[in-house]
Amino acid sequence: MSDARDTLFRHITMLQLIPRYPGWISTPALKEKLAEHGFLVDIRSLQRDLGQKLSSQFPIGCDDSQINSLPIYTNSSVSISACCASL
Repeated sequence: MSDARDTLFRHITMLQLIPRYPGWISTPALKEKLAEHGFLVDIRSLQRDLGQKLSSQFPIGCDDSQINSLPIYTNSSVSISACCASL
């Protein structure tokens, strides 16, 4: 599989793993779940994907208000299964 395609499937999987509000998932927990799905990515790349790429297109919220804590993410309202049905 090409790198671009791997990235696309990783992003789709990430969006599926982020729970709807008021649920949340921490960055390390998301990293672990992605690894269970076969996607090995470091924390910083994961944060970049969420903060710069996906949150500009999808209603993903980030709570990084805890000092010395990694951000937690929540999915406000997007339905990934409906969004990706045409793929």
